[in-house]
Amino acid sequence: MSIVADTLRPFWLNGINNVSGRHATSFKSWLAGGEYFFQGIDSDNNLAFTPVDHALMMKSIAHDINRMTMAAIETAHGIPNPNELQDSTAWPLIRCYYAAFFACHAICRIFSISVTQIDAAQSTEVNKVISSSGWSGAPAKINTELYKMQIDSKNKIFLISKLGKSSHEKTWSQFGEILESLEDKLLLNSRLGTTHDNQTVAMLLRDIRQIIQYDRFKKHSNWLSHIRNKLNYHHEYGAWYPHDNSSQYRNELNECIKNWKKDPFDIHKFDESHTITKFTKGCSLILSLMHEMIQELAKRNSENNSFLEHGAFDLLSKDHTN
Repeated sequence: MSIVADTLRPFWLNGINNVSGRHATSFKSWLAGGEYFFQGIDSDNNLAFTPVDHALMMKSIAHDINRMTMAAIETAHGIPNPNELQDSTAWPLIRCYYAAFFACHAICRIFSISVTQIDAAQSTEVNKVISSSGWSGAPAKINTELYKMQIDSKNKIFLISKLGKSSHEKTWSQFGEILESLEDKLLLNSRLGTTHDNQTVAMLLRDIRQIIQYDRFKKHSNWLSHIRNKLNYHHEYGAWYPHDNSSQYRNELNECIKNWKKDPFDIHKFDESHTITKFTKGCSLILSLMHEMIQELAKRNSENNSFLEHGAFDLLSKDHTN
């Protein structure tokens, strides 16, 4: 285990490591159950709620971390597909993106943030709870849109704020904000960890952030999504037959992708001089960061029965790509 997970551990969603056993209820399903009270609107215009049973809410977050982690692992497992044409890189690269996107969702939840598409089942119940609270302040209502859910486990509340549309863009934007916030906390808080470790991990997070914010994508941190679109819809970079330019990056791509279960600092050394090698390196670093986090989460479970043992680790044991 590298220093990354241990250094970032103080910033996890408080108590998430101690969720044990198998859980089948997602946060959206839990939200549709209406087992919470409306507290009002905070100074940042977030809708604030208190769960009736905080432990049940935490189990739903754990379920989603497990679910997104499994999706990332399964997608990463399928990246080096032996049935691809010999020089083809298009679908491996697209899979690489989606593996990183699922990993991004898992990491965000580990650090208290969930980007969630609210459907009618959730909006109806949330609005019913607000209405029954007798709230007489500023108008409070949610619609069937994309929302940021922020879990404050120490104060046993959760906050809802509107994000709008474009789930990929908004998810990457939240991920970029999380990375930047973690960098600042590591560099400004001398009481946690050693200065060397904090600076080293902050530099790694900064390098991931610089990739996802590359070129003109600093605001939304969605450069990886932009490149995925160019690969998928515009067939750029010679990734599709006749694979004109893939020889420029194919070997480096394959070597980088297969290292996602290794220490992030092993991936950090890979070349990013070509657009596609930068893209692959960014995806692999995000997957590696997720892998570090889940290993540490399970290790820190007080009952030695982490929720990750019931899904993500089962799947990892079947993945022999490395």
